[in-house]
Amino acid sequence: MIDELSYCVLNITQSPGCLDRCIRSIHAQSVGSYEILMGGHAANAETVTYVGDPQWLEAGKINKLKNELCQAAGKQYVVLIDSAVELAPDWYANIRDVEYYDVFGSAVTVRSGERAIDWAYLEQIAGRAFPQAAAYDEWSPRIFPGPWLIVLRRKVWDRVRFDESLLCSGTPGNEDADFCRQLVETGYRHGVVPQSRATLHRQAGRKHPKPLATFTDVNNYLAPYKRARDHAHEAIDSRRYVRAARWLADAVRIMPGDAMMHIDLAIVYRITGRCAEAVMVLNDAMQANPDSPALLCARGMAHLQMADAPSAQSDFDRALAGADDQAVALRIEALQGLAWARLLEGPPQEAAECFKSLIEQAGLIDRALVLNAYHGLTWCYCAMGQFEQARRCFIKAAECWDVNDILQKRSLRRARRLADEGKSDIAESLSLVLAPDLYVCRRGASYMRKLAGKVKGRLVRMLRGIG
Repeated sequence: MIDELSYCVLNITQSPGCLDRCIRSIHAQSVGSYEILMGGHAANAETVTYVGDPQWLEAGKINKLKNELCQAAGKQYVVLIDSAVELAPDWYANIRDVEYYDVFGSAVTVRSGERAIDWAYLEQIAGRAFPQAAAYDEWSPRIFPGPWLIVLRRKVWDRVRFDESLLCSGTPGNEDADFCRQLVETGYRHGVVPQSRATLHRQAGRKHPKPLATFTDVNNYLAPYKRARDHAHEAIDSRRYVRAARWLADAVRIMPGDAMMHIDLAIVYRITGRCAEAVMVLNDAMQANPDSPALLCARGMAHLQMADAPSAQSDFDRALAGADDQAVALRIEALQGLAWARLLEGPPQEAAECFKSLIEQAGLIDRALVLNAYHGLTWCYCAMGQFEQARRCFIKAAECWDVNDILQKRSLRRARRLADEGKSDIAESLSLVLAPDLYVCRRGASYMRKLAGKVKGRLVRMLRGIG
């Protein structure tokens, strides 16, 4: 039986009305032995012991404040409660016999009846973790109670503490999800007691470090981003790239921390021939994460399409150095870009080695990548004057074509003819390698023809030098 409680009030909202309501609801509970500790902003409240430094809230150190309150608690159970929460009159009566949980939460609603974030799991959206509602009868290690009202055994906190390196992010639940993860790993039990009810009072015009109080708040906050993201993907699927660029730009503006959305926008810009804008978009994303292999690889592709081989090679080298060994697709994409960058800038022997490595790694993953590598290897052998080897590569490339595709049939006939003549057409190669979708985008196709003309001249000079 739970017969003694340490109420630890986090006075965050600086609302005297909320705090008084919270304190009154605590005194109204029929607890045999209890104490009230308060952390955060000071207030004129009787029978309350103040703990911690108010400046911690300004710095987002809510976990530090929670640890200080738990440290000062002298009862068997600790109740971490936000000052905006009012306990129902029968709240304690409904938790008194709950001894099967080491940590648990209550059913918390706002005055309109909507559920506050009381029993939730985190979902990764746009590079951030957002709480999503879990049913009260649902349980998994990922689900956590809080953050408005949490009850825990005092001895649990002695072994598992709140991580003070996690600062308040403005999205409720991130810190509490980490705490519950540690609980599960340590072997403690956590859950929710929906019969114990409380009300969260939000004060209009008062700033709170966690403005997303309910699941409805979270969904409303994410709705514009999800709408822009979904419209963008629909436009991409229908190859309406100009429209897709507008929607993706909206998604990036709403969620500037979403690296994948920046990459998608950069790809669409590349398809529509706006490579300089693609580089700018990726530069903005890299301000927060300058060593991201995915962003480096995407920017390298944009530099490559601009025929800026030195910049592309630098990005691909950094992407390969930073990519995890398990990120196979990313490493192959970076290796593919590095091979073409080395072909355009540097000895063809180095590029040939990259293409050979790409064939070995991509052989079991993607047939199109193998074709891409054989194309590049062909140009390498042409640049080295080894035309018999180039002809063999063309034949192997032909084996990778899907003969039911009209575009591929045309390219296959062209490849065979060039192989017999011992020539290379870098314009055709780059159009196929860098942006296949350019064939269905007039602006992109026009841009690629100009780009191919520039690069073709460089390779022709290389071939003349060999001759």
